Amino acid sequence: AGHLEYYSSHSSCLEAFSQSTPSTFLTLADISAKPDDVKTQLNYWSAMIGNVCSKCPQPSEVIVLGTHADKVKDKAELDSLCHLLNRHADEAVKKSKQHFA
Repeated sequence: AGHLEYYSSHSSCLEAFSQSTPSTFLTLADISAKPDDVKTQLNYWSAMIGNVCSKCPQPSEVIVLGTHADKVKDKAELDSLCHLLNRHADEAVKKSKQHFA
């Protein structure tokens, strides 16, 4: 979820970027990381984005992109990780219960 020392600036930066027009947020997740770490990161970012979007004049979009797929050698494992990423992303967005398009 980024470096701890920058957490306090995330909200203000995201709010500044998203106030005048609909925003598209790109959330990256390292699918070669432990599944619990990926889930924690997605929950953090969806809550952060959800909070910002609740103040936006128009709905925003969130795109979740899995990275480091090249580090996963087994195709079946990669498919499983992609499915897990999609499920965690859906859960994180639902959990945030905010204003997404």
